[in-house]
Amino acid sequence: SPHADVGVSVLRAITSYAGKPVPRLRAGRPAAGLGLVEARNVTIAPPGRLPLFSTRFSLVDVPDLTALPRLWPSLRDIWIGAGPRPELLHRMLNALARLVSLGMPLPLVKLSGLFHAAKTGLKWGEDRGGMVVRVAGLDAGGQPVARSWNLIAEGDDGPFIPSMAAAAIVLNLLDGRRPRSGARTGAGEVTLAAYEPIFAGKRIVTGIRDEQPASAPVYRQVAANAWADLPAAVRAMHDLPEGGRMTAEGRVDVDRGQSLLARLAGAVIGFPGAQTDGHVRVDFERKAGVETWTRTFGNQSFTSRQFAGQDRAAALVVETFGPLACGMAPVLDAGRLRLVPRRWTLFGIALPAWLFPRIEAWEAEEDGLFRFHVDISHPLTGPIVLYRGWLAPTAP
Repeated sequence: SPHADVGVSVLRAITSYAGKPVPRLRAGRPAAGLGLVEARNVTIAPPGRLPLFSTRFSLVDVPDLTALPRLWPSLRDIWIGAGPRPELLHRMLNALARLVSLGMPLPLVKLSGLFHAAKTGLKWGEDRGGMVVRVAGLDAGGQPVARSWNLIAEGDDGPFIPSMAAAAIVLNLLDGRRPRSGARTGAGEVTLAAYEPIFAGKRIVTGIRDEQPASAPVYRQVAANAWADLPAAVRAMHDLPEGGRMTAEGRVDVDRGQSLLARLAGAVIGFPGAQTDGHVRVDFERKAGVETWTRTFGNQSFTSRQFAGQDRAAALVVETFGPLACGMAPVLDAGRLRLVPRRWTLFGIALPAWLFPRIEAWEAEEDGLFRFHVDISHPLTGPIVLYRGWLAPTAP
Protein backbone atom coordinates (compact mmCIF):
# COMPACT_ATOMS: atom_id res chain seq x y z
CA SER A 1 0.00 0.00 0.00
CA PRO A 2 1.30 3.52 -0.75
CA HIS A 3 0.02 4.50 2.70
CA ALA A 4 2.09 1.89 4.58
CA ASP A 5 5.07 3.20 6.54
CA VAL A 6 8.52 1.95 5.56
CA GLY A 7 11.41 2.38 7.99
CA VAL A 8 14.71 4.05 7.12
CA SER A 9 16.52 0.76 7.78
CA VAL A 10 14.47 -0.97 5.08
CA LEU A 11 15.29 1.75 2.57
CA ARG A 12 18.94 1.60 3.58
CA ALA A 13 18.98 -2.14 2.86
CA ILE A 14 17.27 -1.65 -0.51
CA THR A 15 19.57 1.13 -1.66
CA SER A 16 22.65 -0.89 -0.64
CA TYR A 17 22.21 -3.20 -3.64
CA ALA A 18 20.49 -0.81 -6.07
CA GLY A 19 22.15 -1.17 -9.46
CA LYS A 20 24.46 -3.94 -8.21
CA PRO A 21 24.55 -7.65 -9.10
CA VAL A 22 21.98 -9.80 -7.31
CA PRO A 23 22.57 -13.59 -7.47
CA ARG A 24 19.64 -15.52 -8.93
CA LEU A 25 18.83 -18.62 -10.95
CA ARG A 26 18.24 -18.14 -14.68
CA ALA A 27 17.65 -20.94 -17.22
CA GLY A 28 18.79 -23.47 -14.63
CA ARG A 29 22.17 -21.82 -14.07
CA PRO A 30 23.51 -19.43 -11.42
CA ALA A 31 23.35 -15.91 -12.80
CA ALA A 32 23.06 -12.32 -11.65
CA GLY A 33 20.43 -9.65 -12.13
CA LEU A 34 20.65 -5.96 -11.34
CA GLY A 35 18.91 -4.89 -8.14
CA LEU A 36 16.09 -2.38 -8.69
CA VAL A 37 16.93 -2.29 -12.41
CA GLU A 38 15.14 -5.41 -13.64
CA ALA A 39 11.41 -4.68 -13.44
CA ARG A 40 8.07 -6.10 -14.55
CA ASN A 41 4.38 -5.25 -14.19
CA VAL A 42 2.25 -7.64 -12.13
CA THR A 43 -1.46 -7.61 -11.27
CA ILE A 44 -2.33 -9.28 -7.97
CA ALA A 45 -5.77 -10.78 -8.50
CA PRO A 46 -7.42 -13.42 -6.30
CA PRO A 47 -10.18 -14.81 -8.57
CA GLY A 48 -13.56 -13.22 -7.98
CA ARG A 49 -12.11 -10.37 -5.90
CA LEU A 50 -11.29 -6.77 -6.76
CA PRO A 51 -7.66 -6.93 -7.94
CA LEU A 52 -4.95 -4.44 -7.17
CA PHE A 53 -4.03 -2.00 -9.88
CA SER A 54 -1.17 -3.25 -12.03
CA THR A 55 1.99 -2.77 -9.95
CA ARG A 56 5.59 -2.30 -11.02
CA PHE A 57 7.91 -4.78 -9.28
CA SER A 58 11.71 -4.52 -9.24
CA LEU A 59 14.28 -7.23 -8.47
CA VAL A 60 15.33 -7.33 -4.79
CA ASP A 61 18.15 -9.15 -3.01
CA VAL A 62 16.61 -11.60 -0.53
CA PRO A 63 17.81 -14.98 0.87
CA ASP A 64 15.03 -16.81 -0.99
CA LEU A 65 16.93 -16.36 -4.27
CA THR A 66 19.66 -18.74 -3.08
CA ALA A 67 17.66 -20.84 -0.58
CA LEU A 68 14.90 -21.99 -2.93
CA PRO A 69 17.16 -23.75 -5.49
CA ARG A 70 18.57 -25.89 -2.68
CA LEU A 71 15.07 -26.86 -1.56
CA TRP A 72 13.77 -27.54 -5.09
CA PRO A 73 16.68 -28.45 -7.40
CA SER A 74 14.32 -28.75 -10.39
CA LEU A 75 13.70 -24.98 -10.40
CA ARG A 76 15.12 -23.25 -13.47
CA ASP A 77 14.20 -19.60 -12.94
CA ILE A 78 13.64 -17.55 -9.81
CA TRP A 79 12.74 -13.87 -9.70
CA ILE A 80 11.61 -11.99 -6.59
CA GLY A 81 10.57 -8.36 -6.66
CA ALA A 82 9.13 -5.61 -4.51
CA GLY A 83 6.60 -3.05 -5.69
CA PRO A 84 6.87 0.11 -3.57
CA ARG A 85 4.32 2.79 -4.32
CA PRO A 86 3.58 5.41 -5.41
CA GLU A 87 5.09 4.39 -8.74
CA LEU A 88 6.60 7.84 -9.28
CA LEU A 89 9.01 7.27 -6.38
CA HIS A 90 9.65 3.70 -7.51
CA ARG A 91 10.64 4.84 -10.99
CA MET A 92 12.98 7.43 -9.50
CA LEU A 93 14.73 4.62 -7.60
CA ASN A 94 14.87 2.58 -10.82
CA ALA A 95 16.53 5.46 -12.65
CA LEU A 96 19.11 5.99 -9.90
CA ALA A 97 19.81 2.25 -9.76
CA ARG A 98 20.37 2.26 -13.52
CA LEU A 99 22.93 5.06 -13.15
CA VAL A 100 24.74 3.05 -10.47
CA SER A 101 24.81 0.01 -12.77
CA LEU A 102 26.46 2.18 -15.42
CA GLY A 103 29.27 3.07 -13.02
CA MET A 104 28.08 6.36 -11.52
CA PRO A 105 29.14 6.40 -7.82
CA LEU A 106 25.89 7.66 -6.30
CA PRO A 107 25.70 7.59 -2.46
CA LEU A 108 22.23 6.07 -2.40
CA VAL A 109 22.58 4.57 1.09
CA LYS A 110 23.36 8.02 2.48
CA LEU A 111 20.23 9.31 0.77
CA SER A 112 17.98 6.80 2.56
CA GLY A 113 16.69 9.48 4.91
CA LEU A 114 15.67 11.63 1.93
CA PHE A 115 13.92 8.67 0.30
CA HIS A 116 12.12 7.98 3.59
CA ALA A 117 10.89 11.56 3.78
CA ALA A 118 9.66 11.36 0.20
CA LYS A 119 7.91 8.03 0.82
CA THR A 120 6.27 9.41 3.96
CA GLY A 121 5.07 12.53 2.15
CA LEU A 122 3.94 10.91 -1.08
CA LYS A 123 0.84 8.96 -0.09
CA TRP A 124 -1.88 8.68 -2.69
CA GLY A 125 -3.82 5.86 -4.29
CA GLU A 126 -5.72 2.92 -2.85
CA ASP A 127 -4.83 1.88 0.68
CA ARG A 128 -4.36 -1.76 -0.35
CA GLY A 129 -1.34 -3.98 -0.83
CA GLY A 130 -0.58 -7.56 -1.65
CA MET A 131 1.76 -10.29 -2.74
CA VAL A 132 1.78 -13.05 -5.33
CA VAL A 133 3.69 -16.30 -5.82
CA ARG A 134 3.58 -17.62 -9.39
CA VAL A 135 4.88 -20.95 -10.65
CA ALA A 136 5.04 -21.81 -14.36
CA GLY A 137 6.28 -24.84 -16.25
CA LEU A 138 5.08 -27.86 -18.22
CA ASP A 139 2.44 -30.36 -17.17
CA ALA A 140 2.72 -34.14 -17.51
CA GLY A 141 1.68 -33.85 -21.16
CA GLY A 142 4.34 -31.26 -21.93
CA GLN A 143 1.85 -28.38 -22.16
CA PRO A 144 2.53 -24.95 -20.59
CA VAL A 145 0.82 -24.45 -17.24
CA ALA A 146 0.93 -21.66 -14.66
CA ARG A 147 -0.60 -21.18 -11.23
CA SER A 148 -0.38 -18.32 -8.76
CA TRP A 149 -1.30 -17.70 -5.14
CA ASN A 150 -2.59 -14.15 -4.67
CA LEU A 151 -3.05 -12.18 -1.45
CA ILE A 152 -4.58 -8.74 -0.96
CA ALA A 153 -4.54 -6.87 2.35
CA GLU A 154 -6.64 -3.79 3.03
CA GLY A 155 -5.50 -0.74 4.97
CA ASP A 156 -2.89 -1.30 7.67
CA ASP A 157 -3.21 -5.10 7.77
CA GLY A 158 -0.52 -5.78 5.17
CA PRO A 159 2.57 -4.75 7.20
CA PHE A 160 1.64 -7.31 9.88
CA ILE A 161 1.93 -10.28 7.51
CA PRO A 162 5.69 -10.94 8.04
CA SER A 163 5.10 -11.33 11.78
CA MET A 164 2.20 -13.72 11.24
CA ALA A 165 4.62 -16.60 10.65
CA ALA A 166 5.66 -16.29 14.30
CA ALA A 167 2.00 -16.29 15.34
CA ALA A 168 1.39 -19.43 13.26
CA ILE A 169 4.36 -21.20 14.88
CA VAL A 170 3.05 -20.28 18.34
CA LEU A 171 -0.36 -21.70 17.42
CA ASN A 172 1.36 -24.88 16.23
CA LEU A 173 3.24 -25.09 19.54
CA LEU A 174 0.00 -24.76 21.46
CA ASP A 175 -1.34 -27.60 19.33
CA GLY A 176 1.65 -29.78 20.21
CA ARG A 177 3.63 -29.31 16.98
CA ARG A 178 7.10 -28.04 17.71
CA PRO A 179 9.45 -26.96 14.90
CA ARG A 180 12.91 -28.47 14.63
CA SER A 181 15.63 -26.52 16.43
CA GLY A 182 18.35 -24.65 14.58
CA ALA A 183 18.75 -21.75 12.17
CA ARG A 184 17.53 -22.57 8.64
CA THR A 185 14.98 -21.57 6.07
CA GLY A 186 11.43 -21.66 7.38
CA ALA A 187 10.00 -23.09 4.15
CA GLY A 188 7.60 -25.88 4.99
CA GLU A 189 7.41 -25.07 8.71
CA VAL A 190 4.15 -23.15 8.30
CA THR A 191 1.45 -24.09 5.78
CA LEU A 192 -1.13 -21.81 4.21
CA ALA A 193 -3.77 -23.58 6.29
CA ALA A 194 -1.98 -22.42 9.44
CA TYR A 195 -2.32 -18.82 8.29
CA GLU A 196 -6.07 -18.99 7.67
CA PRO A 197 -7.23 -18.42 11.29
CA ILE A 198 -4.79 -15.49 11.54
CA PHE A 199 -5.97 -13.95 8.26
CA ALA A 200 -9.58 -14.37 9.40
CA GLY A 201 -9.16 -11.59 11.94
CA LYS A 202 -7.76 -9.21 9.33
CA ARG A 203 -8.96 -7.65 6.09
CA ILE A 204 -6.98 -10.15 4.04
CA VAL A 205 -8.19 -12.30 1.14
CA THR A 206 -6.29 -14.97 -0.79
CA GLY A 207 -6.95 -17.06 -3.85
CA ILE A 208 -5.39 -19.56 -6.24
CA ARG A 209 -5.39 -18.56 -9.92
CA ASP A 210 -4.91 -21.26 -12.56
CA GLU A 211 -4.06 -19.41 -15.75
CA GLN A 212 -6.30 -20.36 -18.66
CA PRO A 213 -5.21 -20.89 -22.27
CA ALA A 214 -5.83 -18.10 -24.78
CA SER A 215 -8.30 -20.41 -26.53
CA ALA A 216 -10.63 -20.38 -23.49
CA PRO A 217 -13.67 -18.06 -23.47
CA VAL A 218 -12.73 -14.49 -22.55
CA TYR A 219 -14.55 -14.40 -19.22
CA ARG A 220 -13.25 -17.84 -18.28
CA GLN A 221 -9.70 -16.57 -18.88
CA VAL A 222 -10.18 -13.56 -16.64
CA ALA A 223 -12.38 -15.09 -13.92
CA ALA A 224 -10.08 -18.15 -13.78
CA ASN A 225 -10.94 -20.26 -10.71
CA ALA A 226 -14.00 -18.11 -9.94
CA TRP A 227 -15.63 -19.16 -13.22
CA ALA A 228 -17.27 -22.21 -11.67
CA ASP A 229 -18.86 -20.02 -8.98
CA LEU A 230 -20.74 -17.86 -11.51
CA PRO A 231 -24.49 -18.50 -11.90
CA ALA A 232 -25.26 -20.91 -14.75
CA ALA A 233 -27.13 -18.29 -16.79
CA VAL A 234 -24.16 -15.90 -16.55
CA ARG A 235 -21.69 -18.61 -17.61
CA ALA A 236 -23.91 -19.53 -20.57
CA MET A 237 -23.86 -15.92 -21.82
CA HIS A 238 -20.06 -15.80 -21.73
CA ASP A 239 -19.09 -19.32 -22.83
CA LEU A 240 -18.21 -18.43 -26.41
CA PRO A 241 -15.45 -20.57 -27.98
CA GLU A 242 -13.01 -19.39 -30.63
CA GLY A 243 -14.83 -18.95 -33.94
CA GLY A 244 -18.20 -19.21 -32.20
CA ARG A 245 -21.37 -17.18 -32.70
CA MET A 246 -24.41 -16.74 -30.48
CA THR A 247 -27.53 -14.61 -30.32
CA ALA A 248 -29.60 -13.68 -27.27
CA GLU A 249 -32.88 -11.77 -27.11
CA GLY A 250 -34.98 -10.27 -24.35
CA ARG A 251 -36.58 -7.12 -22.96
CA VAL A 252 -35.02 -3.90 -21.74
CA ASP A 253 -35.80 -0.59 -20.03
CA VAL A 254 -33.62 2.38 -21.00
CA ASP A 255 -33.27 5.78 -19.31
CA ARG A 256 -31.18 8.53 -20.93
CA GLY A 257 -29.46 11.51 -19.36
CA GLN A 258 -30.91 14.88 -20.28
CA SER A 259 -27.91 17.22 -20.11
CA LEU A 260 -26.38 18.42 -23.39
CA LEU A 261 -23.07 16.66 -22.69
CA ALA A 262 -24.86 13.44 -21.71
CA ARG A 263 -26.87 13.45 -24.96
CA LEU A 264 -23.69 14.14 -26.94
CA ALA A 265 -21.81 11.28 -25.24
CA GLY A 266 -24.73 8.93 -25.83
CA ALA A 267 -24.90 9.89 -29.51
CA VAL A 268 -21.15 9.34 -30.02
CA ILE A 269 -21.27 5.81 -28.54
CA GLY A 270 -24.65 5.01 -30.08
CA PHE A 271 -26.60 4.32 -26.90
CA PRO A 272 -30.33 3.62 -27.46
CA GLY A 273 -33.08 6.10 -26.78
CA ALA A 274 -35.26 5.97 -23.69
CA GLN A 275 -37.82 3.15 -23.74
CA THR A 276 -39.83 0.86 -21.49
CA ASP A 277 -40.08 -2.90 -22.02
CA GLY A 278 -38.41 -2.65 -25.40
CA HIS A 279 -37.00 -5.50 -27.44
CA VAL A 280 -33.24 -6.13 -27.24
CA ARG A 281 -31.04 -8.45 -29.25
CA VAL A 282 -27.33 -9.11 -28.73
CA ASP A 283 -25.22 -10.85 -31.36
CA PHE A 284 -21.92 -12.32 -30.15
CA GLU A 285 -19.05 -13.37 -32.39
CA ARG A 286 -15.50 -14.38 -31.50
CA LYS A 287 -12.46 -14.17 -33.79
CA ALA A 288 -8.76 -14.23 -32.86
CA GLY A 289 -9.57 -14.09 -29.14
CA VAL A 290 -11.80 -10.99 -29.46
CA GLU A 291 -15.55 -11.04 -28.87
CA THR A 292 -17.69 -8.60 -30.85
CA TRP A 293 -20.95 -7.64 -29.18
CA THR A 294 -23.62 -5.97 -31.31
CA ARG A 295 -26.52 -4.74 -29.18
CA THR A 296 -29.73 -3.87 -31.03
CA PHE A 297 -32.48 -1.96 -29.23
CA GLY A 298 -35.44 -1.75 -31.62
CA ASN A 299 -33.86 -0.21 -34.73
CA GLN A 300 -30.79 1.21 -32.95
CA SER A 301 -27.51 -0.69 -32.66
CA PHE A 302 -24.09 -0.15 -31.16
CA THR A 303 -21.06 -2.42 -31.14
CA SER A 304 -18.19 -3.02 -28.75
CA ARG A 305 -15.36 -5.54 -28.56
CA GLN A 306 -14.16 -7.49 -25.53
CA PHE A 307 -10.98 -9.46 -24.87
CA ALA A 308 -8.80 -10.67 -22.00
CA GLY A 309 -6.41 -7.89 -20.96
CA GLN A 310 -2.63 -8.25 -20.93
CA ASP A 311 0.28 -6.46 -19.22
CA ARG A 312 -1.16 -3.40 -17.41
CA ALA A 313 -4.68 -4.70 -18.08
CA ALA A 314 -4.00 -8.27 -16.88
CA ALA A 315 -6.88 -9.93 -14.97
CA LEU A 316 -9.33 -7.50 -16.59
CA VAL A 317 -11.93 -7.84 -19.34
CA VAL A 318 -11.15 -5.03 -21.77
CA GLU A 319 -14.09 -3.54 -23.67
CA THR A 320 -13.42 -1.12 -26.51
CA PHE A 321 -15.65 1.50 -28.09
CA GLY A 322 -13.59 2.79 -30.99
CA PRO A 323 -10.43 4.40 -29.53
CA LEU A 324 -11.81 4.26 -25.96
CA ALA A 325 -11.06 1.14 -23.90
CA CYS A 326 -12.24 0.16 -20.42
CA GLY A 327 -10.61 -2.59 -18.34
CA MET A 328 -13.15 -4.19 -16.01
CA ALA A 329 -12.54 -6.53 -13.08
CA PRO A 330 -15.04 -9.42 -12.71
CA VAL A 331 -16.00 -9.43 -9.02
CA LEU A 332 -18.35 -11.97 -7.43
CA ASP A 333 -20.68 -10.25 -4.99
CA ALA A 334 -23.65 -12.00 -3.37
CA GLY A 335 -24.40 -14.11 -6.43
CA ARG A 336 -23.90 -11.26 -8.88
CA LEU A 337 -21.05 -10.71 -11.30
CA ARG A 338 -20.03 -7.09 -10.90
CA LEU A 339 -17.88 -5.56 -13.63
CA VAL A 340 -15.78 -2.89 -11.91
CA PRO A 341 -13.86 -0.43 -14.14
CA ARG A 342 -10.18 -0.33 -13.18
CA ARG A 343 -8.47 1.17 -16.21
CA TRP A 344 -9.44 3.51 -19.05
CA THR A 345 -7.37 4.34 -22.11
CA LEU A 346 -7.91 6.63 -25.09
CA PHE A 347 -5.87 5.76 -28.19
CA GLY A 348 -3.85 3.49 -25.88
CA ILE A 349 -2.99 6.29 -23.43
CA ALA A 350 -4.06 5.70 -19.81
CA LEU A 351 -6.54 8.24 -18.50
CA PRO A 352 -6.42 9.74 -14.98
CA ALA A 353 -9.11 8.53 -12.59
CA TRP A 354 -10.94 11.88 -12.53
CA LEU A 355 -11.72 11.44 -16.24
CA PHE A 356 -13.23 7.98 -15.75
CA PRO A 357 -16.95 7.57 -16.43
CA ARG A 358 -18.76 6.14 -13.41
CA ILE A 359 -20.17 2.70 -14.22
CA GLU A 360 -22.27 0.39 -12.09
CA ALA A 361 -22.62 -2.84 -14.05
CA TRP A 362 -23.70 -6.26 -12.89
CA GLU A 363 -25.05 -9.53 -14.23
CA ALA A 364 -27.07 -12.13 -12.35
CA GLU A 365 -29.45 -15.05 -12.69
CA GLU A 366 -33.03 -14.43 -11.60
CA ASP A 367 -35.88 -16.88 -12.24
CA GLY A 368 -33.54 -18.83 -14.51
CA LEU A 369 -32.92 -15.80 -16.74
CA PHE A 370 -29.77 -13.79 -17.40
CA ARG A 371 -30.31 -10.32 -15.92
CA PHE A 372 -28.18 -7.27 -16.69
CA HIS A 373 -27.88 -3.76 -15.27
CA VAL A 374 -25.64 -1.02 -16.70
CA ASP A 375 -25.66 2.52 -15.27
CA ILE A 376 -23.21 5.01 -16.81
CA SER A 377 -22.61 8.58 -15.66
CA HIS A 378 -19.83 11.15 -15.40
CA PRO A 379 -19.25 14.06 -13.00
CA LEU A 380 -19.17 16.45 -15.97
CA THR A 381 -22.31 15.16 -17.67
CA GLY A 382 -24.45 13.65 -14.95
CA PRO A 383 -26.36 10.46 -15.89
CA ILE A 384 -25.64 9.27 -19.43
CA VAL A 385 -27.57 6.01 -19.80
CA LEU A 386 -29.14 3.32 -17.64
CA TYR A 387 -30.30 0.11 -19.25
CA ARG A 388 -31.45 -3.04 -17.49
CA GLY A 389 -33.38 -6.13 -18.47
CA TRP A 390 -33.03 -9.79 -19.33
CA LEU A 391 -31.70 -11.98 -22.13
CA ALA A 392 -32.10 -15.60 -23.20
CA PRO A 393 -30.02 -17.40 -25.84
CA THR A 394 -31.97 -18.15 -29.03
CA ALA A 395 -31.88 -21.46 -30.86
CA PRO A 396 -29.06 -21.59 -33.46
